[in-house]
Amino acid sequence: MTLSKVMFYSVLTIAFLAVCGGSSSSYGITSSSTNATIELESSSIITTNFDTLNENSATVTFSVDDESILLPQNRIENVITDSSLNPGENTTTGAGGQDSKILSSTFLLLRQTKNYWVSTTGDNDNNGSQEAPFRTPDAAREAIRKNDTDYHGNIVVNIEAGTYRLKNELILDARDSGKNGHTITYRGAGGGTTRLYGSEEINSSKWAPCGHDSSIYCADISDKDSRVLKSRQLYVNHQRAVRAKTDDYPGGIMPYYHYDKTEITNSDPVGIMFMPVLDNDGATDPSWIDPSTWDNDTFQEIEAVALPQWRMLRVRLDQLIHYPDCTTGIRCQDLDAHYVSATEYFDILHFPTTITIDPNQTGLITLQDPGWKNANLSYTTDLEGKYTSQVWGFTRVAYFENALQFLDEPGEWYLDKKNKMLYYKPRTGETMSTAVVELPKLETLLEVNGAENVHFENLTFAYATWTDPSSGTGYVTDQSGYLITGIDNEYNTVGHVQKVTGTPGNISLQYVNHIEFRGNIFEHLGAVALNFGTGTQNCVIADNLFEDIASAAINLGGVSEKDYAPNDLQLTKNNTIRNNLIRYTAQDYYDAAAIFVGFSTHTRIDHNTIAHTNWSGIAMGWGWGLLDPGENLGLDGATAGMWGPHTEYTPNSFNEITNNRIYKTVKQVWDAGAVYTTGYQGSSADNGLLIEGNVFSDRNPDRAGNTVYSDGMSRFINVRNNVMYNNPIGNVFFGKTVSKHDPFYIQYGLDPILNTLISYGADHGGCRTYGDINYDTNYWQYAIFFDICPYTDDNGISYPISLNYSDNKSIASHVSEAQIIADSAGVLYRPDSIPESRWIVPTSTIELK
Repeated sequence: MTLSKVMFYSVLTIAFLAVCGGSSSSYGITSSSTNATIELESSSIITTNFDTLNENSATVTFSVDDESILLPQNRIENVITDSSLNPGENTTTGAGGQDSKILSSTFLLLRQTKNYWVSTTGDNDNNGSQEAPFRTPDAAREAIRKNDTDYHGNIVVNIEAGTYRLKNELILDARDSGKNGHTITYRGAGGGTTRLYGSEEINSSKWAPCGHDSSIYCADISDKDSRVLKSRQLYVNHQRAVRAKTDDYPGGIMPYYHYDKTEITNSDPVGIMFMPVLDNDGATDPSWIDPSTWDNDTFQEIEAVALPQWRMLRVRLDQLIHYPDCTTGIRCQDLDAHYVSATEYFDILHFPTTITIDPNQTGLITLQDPGWKNANLSYTTDLEGKYTSQVWGFTRVAYFENALQFLDEPGEWYLDKKNKMLYYKPRTGETMSTAVVELPKLETLLEVNGAENVHFENLTFAYATWTDPSSGTGYVTDQSGYLITGIDNEYNTVGHVQKVTGTPGNISLQYVNHIEFRGNIFEHLGAVALNFGTGTQNCVIADNLFEDIASAAINLGGVSEKDYAPNDLQLTKNNTIRNNLIRYTAQDYYDAAAIFVGFSTHTRIDHNTIAHTNWSGIAMGWGWGLLDPGENLGLDGATAGMWGPHTEYTPNSFNEITNNRIYKTVKQVWDAGAVYTTGYQGSSADNGLLIEGNVFSDRNPDRAGNTVYSDGMSRFINVRNNVMYNNPIGNVFFGKTVSKHDPFYIQYGLDPILNTLISYGADHGGCRTYGDINYDTNYWQYAIFFDICPYTDDNGISYPISLNYSDNKSIASHVSEAQIIADSAGVLYRPDSIPESRWIVPTSTIELK
């Protein structure tokens, strides 16, 4: 074995004091010194003799004349004792101590990194060598489990360029860990792109114009894996298609959830009322969607979507009850009252003659539980003292989705599960005879539980879905992709519940240590792209590209009791998110932040670029103070101890958000920020959250929010040396303008007026912020803290308290100073594994609008 075949990674510290002597590659060690350099020439085996025993440590550094044979780390990989020694002479390697004494006549070997190979042309019956590679990554995992239980060097699984269509997720556990600090690396190799797909390709030969409409193409997918029939995403030529939907804010539609006026628990979940939109002559408006015409066979697969404030709600329909058939019960009484009111309203305010509404086009849509109930848990009282829905309940339909009747725009698609047919209306320039069409089937591409010292490099993870929202639970968010599920949730006035369920990751990890993702691409994914859950420790997410993600790009830590009151194993700590480019997140689930961090300590989010988010850029923390010590009521209507007594601080401490570039946020739902926080971020200013050196710009003016948003009981934050520009004070958004012919004009006619009248947000602000926040040397446009909901407690203390300002400046007068910060914010470089055409970043030049 020649030295050129040896791969070097780490300098080994072993327990002896020595100097070198002799010649060539064999040296006798005869006396002591704290550092000895052994020069190697061609051999990778060195014979050494130790004439002394010593329990102290020293570092032996190996070097070679020809540095071209070394990896960039320029380090020795491993040193071990020869197993051929007699019993009692063999010793352990590592730090000093009585178990680490080095005896004389010990052999040291430089151990070679072990490689396995995977290729699209391989075979899982092969041995995994470069000459006889495996076909799938899980075959390499099994070989490592079988052959390398006692191997203590580094292992690399080289996955050659090509597309690997996974039949099932790749699962790693504690058995798949690198041993004794060494690593197992799964990496793309060979200079091309290594793609791990969770989809089925719908071959171009399958597509043909549909019989009922030649502008829509159909494909028979009955021969495909049955899991594709549950998919919620479709991609054509690597571009996300739009699930067939109605126009936004359809007319003649009004959700209504009835609460008993004496006992909220006796609520009757009415549903969505519908009535036709008519013109002055009694003719039906052509934009009227008329639910009475929807296909009965697929009716229960249609989803009603609402976008109230910071939330997204998706609930499946259940039944359609025509007005003449609705004769008894509180639901029908309510419908009857609205029917009469709408008829009279039409007659009095808009029409010269009486207009008759067709009762067959009028009725009630009921929706599936528990999704419908969970979407309407939050209540308030009206001027008459009656219970009514909060504004963040299901108070208005933004659109209906997932029916063939809705497929009318280029780029839309529909999946007929019963007949196993796929429908798509091509965009301009798309030719289905040559199109590349991907229909996801897997919900998880990679799952890692309890493993440590595993790296993933230069891989592309793409085309996975998530099917839970297609159930009766729907997608009822509490906030930032954390959902209200189950049947036991109580009605409340605060707008949040204590126990929530997180959106899963298409790449999912928990209870892991020293896991790294570097130089990867995450794209076209149907849930959270990369979810590091409870017990994530010492992990690195660096130099990756995230683009076109249905939910968050990265979730770190969790928000349950095991996260806010963890034991040592459950604690999330010492993790780094650095130099990642994150673009177009929350594409299906608008309420998710690009990066969400639950409860953690020593998290560093540094030098990332985040662009085009539908809610916030980065969200930190959870609980609105209700999980923190003291009586911290960060929610209107909250009561002391409602989420239990909490006398200890959560793990939140020593977290940093530094040198990031966050651009074009709050594109869909509102009440958001470039950085959004809730709850205590430490136990004092000394260990609180640091927000420093970031550039926040170009927030959507049509959706309200604060640039740095310290929401419900946010406390102990240091905001310094940040640049904020082109973040105009926004407006609330309750939905678009309603036609005056709409039967529900009385209910919704005020919404567009409120959209323009209520300004909301500034460069910093919050709602029920606790305080203890320092703002130092920031460059911004708006110097005043925007406080949408100030709070005074029972002791007369008004919050926020202790907002401290020092040397903050108007950016308009200090662009040149702010530009110095802007030049250093965001991603630092493009990783070699990611094509230049994909690394699209906003300019760092400050241009004030």
